[in-house]
Amino acid sequence: EQSYPKTFYDFCLDSIGASWHQIAKALNVKPSVYIRVNSLKTSAANLIEILLKEGIEIEAQAKNSYLKILSKNNLKNSLYYKQGLFEFQDIGSQEIGNFLFHAIEDKSKIDNISILDLCAGAGGKSLHLSALLNNRGKIYATDYHAARLKNLQLRATQAGCKNIEIIDFKTVKNLKNIDILLIDAPCSGSGTFKRQADLKYKISVEKINEYTQIQENLLATYISTLKKNGKIVYATCSIL
Repeated sequence: EQSYPKTFYDFCLDSIGASWHQIAKALNVKPSVYIRVNSLKTSAANLIEILLKEGIEIEAQAKNSYLKILSKNNLKNSLYYKQGLFEFQDIGSQEIGNFLFHAIEDKSKIDNISILDLCAGAGGKSLHLSALLNNRGKIYATDYHAARLKNLQLRATQAGCKNIEIIDFKTVKNLKNIDILLIDAPCSGSGTFKRQADLKYKISVEKINEYTQIQENLLATYISTLKKNGKIVYATCSIL
């Protein structure tokens, strides 16, 4: 009914339970487009005013940094995007940055805080954290697949982010006394079917077990970078 391979559907049913039926259906719904206001360069109110003047339909969310785009404009060609006033970023991804920022108990020490974004990918969460920290502290961004980071420096410059340092994954073990370790771990991507519908036909139980081992190894290996009483923020794009 929901166009999933039977083996995978049954695996999810065993793993999640009866609620999987509703989740499976929800993951087939057309996704919305969200942008994140870059607070280093503008305010939500100002960006909304600018975009409305451009004829772009917007729905502001409860949190000002979330703007839902309702019209079909090609915003990636927008001058305001190239100026770094906003980034394309889903709510789930933005919530990771918000959660990490709220986990910093003593905001008076932000100037000295260090964060390691271990699986930074294209760097969206590092850019968000840079804005949340208002360019204070230090964010180390890295990824096992270095090619994923190739545009991050350009994006950081465009966004006005000055506290991000891109480092080679091989050097990560040399870091010590990190305050917060962010692991947005490699996973099945089963939470992203809305945007990558073909993934549901590529995932296998064997691959999921492989990702589980990778996740375990990341936690076991890189906890050594943390200072005493440091924190790990762990996330995946998976519903399993």
